[in-house]
Amino acid sequence: MVEIFESAHSAILSTISCPQHSPLTIELTPFYIALLFNSFPQHISSRQFRVAFKTVMQIVSPPFPIAELEPQLSETLLEMLRTSISTASTSLLPPTADIIAQAAMEETQEERHSQQSSLALALVDSLPYLPLPLVEEWFTIAAQAMNEIEDPVLREPVKQRFLQILVSGELDVERAAIGVAWWGTRGGRALILGASAEPAMMSGALPGPDRSSHL
Repeated sequence: MVEIFESAHSAILSTISCPQHSPLTIELTPFYIALLFNSFPQHISSRQFRVAFKTVMQIVSPPFPIAELEPQLSETLLEMLRTSISTASTSLLPPTADIIAQAAMEETQEERHSQQSSLALALVDSLPYLPLPLVEEWFTIAAQAMNEIEDPVLREPVKQRFLQILVSGELDVERAAIGVAWWGTRGGRALILGASAEPAMMSGALPGPDRSSHL
């Protein structure tokens, strides 16, 4: 049953992701997002929910034309997700076939999630696609959502995904610059690593004065 629902979601995503379908996308997206929330976790996996939400966020953000037609839509969807995180279940979700297969292929322990941590991961996954005016605010909101996860085992994958986005090059130049400022001077490092953590260097940051060149 999960596979059938995931196939249906994939078909809808393929339809609304076409730029020439912008009028249809505007009409369908709110209903699709409501369906997405109602389907998870009973009918779609954590991985598929994350992929679907990230794809929708990409579609409703620049440079897609829908961002000009409905500029408030992206933030509306983010608010829906944030509200859902606050009320989501903290119980472990049963392992799905994709998680088991990935763990077996990589010879690693299965990464476990709750509904709450899965939604927080979806929020973090969306950060590279947000309109520029929303980026800094939603960095902070995503970090706060991560810190609401009480179980450190469930919180750790969200933390690692956040760090990956900051250092892996997923952010474009403008968003990376916002990320560097947020990390260094807007309290981002303390939110992610804790106030007592050692300073960490994110991608695009400059070395400190104690580093000298030997060239």
